[in-house]
Amino acid sequence: MTDFAIHTIDSAPAAAKQTLGEILRKYEFIPNLAAELAAVPPALKAYATLGTLLTQTSLSPVEQQIVIAATSVSNGCEYCVAAASAELRAAGLPADQIEALRTGRPLSDAKLETLRVFTSAIVDRRGRLTPSEFQRFLDAGFRREQVFEVLVGVAMKTLSNYANHIAGHVGSAFLIVTGLYGLDLAVRAAALWRALPSRSLPFREVLRVQLSGEVAEMLTSTGPFLAEPLKGWLLKRDGISGAEAFGTVAIEYLLYTIVASWMTAVALSVLVARNVLPDATQPLVFGIIAAVVALTVAFLFAAVTGIGLIVPILRGAAGVIGDRASSAAKRFEPVERVLVAFLHDRPTRLLEVLLIEAGGHALLALEILVVTRALGHQIAAADPFIIEGAVKVIKAGFFFVPGQLGVSEGAYIFLFRAIGLPAAAGVTMALVRRIRALLVAGLGMAILRLCP
Repeated sequence: MTDFAIHTIDSAPAAAKQTLGEILRKYEFIPNLAAELAAVPPALKAYATLGTLLTQTSLSPVEQQIVIAATSVSNGCEYCVAAASAELRAAGLPADQIEALRTGRPLSDAKLETLRVFTSAIVDRRGRLTPSEFQRFLDAGFRREQVFEVLVGVAMKTLSNYANHIAGHVGSAFLIVTGLYGLDLAVRAAALWRALPSRSLPFREVLRVQLSGEVAEMLTSTGPFLAEPLKGWLLKRDGISGAEAFGTVAIEYLLYTIVASWMTAVALSVLVARNVLPDATQPLVFGIIAAVVALTVAFLFAAVTGIGLIVPILRGAAGVIGDRASSAAKRFEPVERVLVAFLHDRPTRLLEVLLIEAGGHALLALEILVVTRALGHQIAAADPFIIEGAVKVIKAGFFFVPGQLGVSEGAYIFLFRAIGLPAAAGVTMALVRRIRALLVAGLGMAILRLCP
C-alpha cells in the first residue's frame, strides 16, 4: 500500500485522530488499511464502527472470523484472508480447518461449514439467497436474527476488501491505467485529425478539442450527446466550415462505434459459445449481433456506393413523425455528404482511421489486463477484449442513467464472474475507471486553463 498516504495520528485529519487512537490502543499498532482510510474520516469511522459492532453480536469469536474469512475469500482479498487466519489461530481453530477455509474446502464442523457457505452465498449473489439456503442456516442452529449479524461482518469486511484491492494492489498499477487512458484520448484525437478533410489544423489543436470533449463528458455525465457536438463547434471555431467540422466529428464517432460494435459482436459470440450467459439473455444477444451486422452492411453500402442512408430514412419518416424529421434531414444533409464522401472517396484514409480506432479500443482492453493482473488474477489474453467488448453494449443500453452510476459496477461484476473472477474484481475495475477518468478530466481542465 505504498501509493496512498499512510497517516499517523499526527498527520491524520483532525476528525480521524480519535478513531486512529482507539485502533492504536486496541491493536498496539495502526494497520496500513486504517492509516490510509484516515484520509477520509467517515470511511475510517465506518470501518472501525462496523468492526466494533461485529464483536457485540451474538456470534462467537470463531464464527465472527469465519464470516470475515469467507467474505474475504469470495472477494479475492488474500491479505484479508491471511489476517483472518491469524485471528482464527488465536481463537483455537485447527490449522487444517484454517487451510480448508482459505482454499474454499468444506470445514469438518457442520455448523461452521454452514456459516461459511451461507456467508459466501451472500457475497457471491449480493444477498439474493434461496429459501433452502436460508433454511439450512436455521437448521444448523442459528437464529433468524443472526442473518443480520452476519451482514454486519460482510459489510465491514467488504469495505476492507475493496479498500485493499484499490489501495494495496491497484495502487501501483493505477498510474499505468491512467496513462493508458490518456494515450487512448490521444489516439482518438489522432483519428479525428486524420478524418479532417485536409491538414488544416495542427494535431496539438485537435488534441485540445478531443480533451475538451472528454472534460465535458465527465463533468456533465451526458455521454456523447454534449461532447461530440462540442467538438464540432470547437473545430468550427478553429476555422473549419460547419459541415466539415461536424462531418469530421461524425466520421470519427461512426468509425469508433463501428469498431466497438465489432468487438461487442465477437465478445458476445464467445460468451455464448462458452455457455456462461443466462438462457434468458440469448435472444437479446442474438438481436444485438444482428444489429451489428445491419450497421456493418449500412456502413459498407455507403463506402461502396457513396450513398448515405440517414437522410433518406429521415425524409421517409416525415410522413410518420411530421416536420421534425424533414427539418432534421435538412440540417443533417451537409454533414452526411461529408461523411459519405470520406467513406467512399478516401478508402486508404478510412482504413487508417479504422486501425487507429482499433488501437484505442485495444488500449482500453489493456487496462483490464493491468488491473486484473495487479489483483493477482491470471486471465487469458483474449479475456480483456471479451470484457471490453461486452461492457460497451451493456453501458450503451443504459445510456440514460446519469454517470452510469450502478450500471458500470453491475456490468463489470456480471462479466468478471462470467469468466470466473470474483465480483470484487469487477467492482474494483469499475471504480478504477471512474477515478482515472475523473483524474484525466481534472488534468485536462488544468491543461486547457494553462494553455488557452
